[in-house]
Amino acid sequence: MTLDRPEILREANRRPENFILVNTEEFTKPVVIDEAHKAAPLFDTLKVLADERGNRGIVILTGSVDFAQVRGVRETLTGRIGICRLYPMTVSELYGRKFSYSWNGIASHSQIKNNQIVATSTEVRTWLERGGMPAIARLGEKIKRDLLIDEWLQSVCFRDLLQLRGAKYDGALAREILVKLARQPEITQSQIASALGEDSRIIGKHLLGLEALFILNRVKPFRERGGKGFDRFYLLDAAVASYLGAGLESAYMTFTINEVLAQHEYGNLGRPELFYLSSRGTTKLDLIVKTDQQQTALVVSDKDKISSYKVKSLKHLVDQKEIPHVTILAPISEPFNIDHGIRMVPFGALC
Repeated sequence: MTLDRPEILREANRRPENFILVNTEEFTKPVVIDEAHKAAPLFDTLKVLADERGNRGIVILTGSVDFAQVRGVRETLTGRIGICRLYPMTVSELYGRKFSYSWNGIASHSQIKNNQIVATSTEVRTWLERGGMPAIARLGEKIKRDLLIDEWLQSVCFRDLLQLRGAKYDGALAREILVKLARQPEITQSQIASALGEDSRIIGKHLLGLEALFILNRVKPFRERGGKGFDRFYLLDAAVASYLGAGLESAYMTFTINEVLAQHEYGNLGRPELFYLSSRGTTKLDLIVKTDQQQTALVVSDKDKISSYKVKSLKHLVDQKEIPHVTILAPISEPFNIDHGIRMVPFGALC
């Protein structure tokens, strides 16, 4: 059931315990409640029922926001709830294939062969164009996708953002921030503030709010190797990013981040930390994916060739044993080795 329906939402807010017990047949039958954050009283009630009755997995809550950040939600159900974050559809999901855990091949820098590449370049390009949000991705006509994206952005900025606790949010400002980030993901918080004539602290609060709504993915500077810089933000979906003016390079980054996070989540590996490595103002590595077990260095290229200067820079990292190996994701058809520890593979190898 969904709390988007006014009559269901009223009942959930007015009589939360009765609402749950009736729909779960006294807390014995599973039920799915969509947009659960709209009824804050449910969370307190679920805590009591879970402790009293001891059942787990009876109530599945879904929503497009971090429940802990929602105004009015006092109980986050810590210790009583398992959390699974869903991402925009991966390329395999978009084409109806079963989940394939391709990340291990990339992470181990194995000799990926053509027959191990799941997705074609055409499928990857289609994802870049349509993204992975189900209702949008399945629309063939761009004008229809654009209309739906605009409606979704209006809902996020002028409705969902205002449900978060703490800061006062401005929907128009939030949308302007998303436009800036789509067109220039390497822009700093202070640069956004200057461009929009706003206080940097207010921009920061809006960035946190948009992150809580899962609209933005944060990539931090990798300071362990002397990297410098500031947090970068990429929109969750390529179709949304493109609608707001993102270029192809940014779209490929969005694609890569989505595949990495989704595969870790659905493979029960947990959420990895995402970093980039920059030195002296020049980006060396676009993405470092770090878990407790390993760290994987990626370069994301929208071109099928890489400059000799870039190869030299990467080779220096590998030779110094700072980074064991580097994988370059590019729009190519066949994987090949560039140098010791440096390998270029198609984007389809990630799917």
